[in-house]
Amino acid sequence: MLRKAEDKEEDDCLAIITHTT
Repeated sequence: MLRKAEDKEEDDCLAIITHTT
């Protein structure tokens, strides 16, 4: 559960960075 949540958060961060770039 925790791992999934972390993965989701990381994905969100990556998506935001990619979107901002």
